[in-house]
Amino acid sequence: MRYMRMSQQFFTISLLRDLEYRANLVSMMLSGLIWTGIPLIMFKSIYLHANQIAGWSWSGMLILMGTYTLIDAIMMFLLINNMNELQSDIMQGKLDFALTKPVDSQFYVSFRQTNNSQLFNVLPGLLMILYGLHQTGWSIHVLYVLGYLLFFFTGMVLYYSVWFIWTTLSFWLPNLQSRERLFLDTVLMARFPSEIYKGFMGFVFTTIVPVAFIANPAAKMLMGKLSMDTAIYVLLLSLVMLVLSRFIWKRGVRAYSGAGG
Repeated sequence: MRYMRMSQQFFTISLLRDLEYRANLVSMMLSGLIWTGIPLIMFKSIYLHANQIAGWSWSGMLILMGTYTLIDAIMMFLLINNMNELQSDIMQGKLDFALTKPVDSQFYVSFRQTNNSQLFNVLPGLLMILYGLHQTGWSIHVLYVLGYLLFFFTGMVLYYSVWFIWTTLSFWLPNLQSRERLFLDTVLMARFPSEIYKGFMGFVFTTIVPVAFIANPAAKMLMGKLSMDTAIYVLLLSLVMLVLSRFIWKRGVRAYSGAGG
């Protein structure tokens, strides 16, 4: 309950800050809608000449893209400002303030503020999913919906873990240029069917940097196409990545403190 109250306070403070710059909030909303619309147009133009892409129909692709858009909107809402500030704090030696707070340091640096303009992308994501389901003639299956929510959560865990690990590598690689941009470009791979990643790239995007499993498992689950083997693998992988993020954070803080940061 304590962390829930803190999260509410973080959100309230961030919202008040955003409302002071309403023009910026509107511009971020519009840019988010454009960012969502461009890949939708791109995929639609491809499906005008093909019935499927890697086994995915147009309706299935809408569900996948909508799921990715939802997860991305929530995680950007929670993380975009915090990961940028965390990287800056590490590189400039300003992390001490966060480390001395009477709260778990990883929680604090991960969720101390929100970017509320990102929530505007939730609606387009929901509309894509609903329209895709309508196109498939989908009927409600409680098991599929519950499974979707489970793998939606594992997708958020993977998104968070990969981004947090990537950011905390600043403890050891402080001079890496465009770190955040590189992650944001990489995570876009999550909106494509995982089946297109073969060979070495398939290994990278399903194991090392497992962005291929951010949205695909949930979308497949909703359509009743997720295999048991993949489901178990994704559940274990999300747990491993979360534990790994904790381990790397602890090691990084120890190195930072030992260096007199």
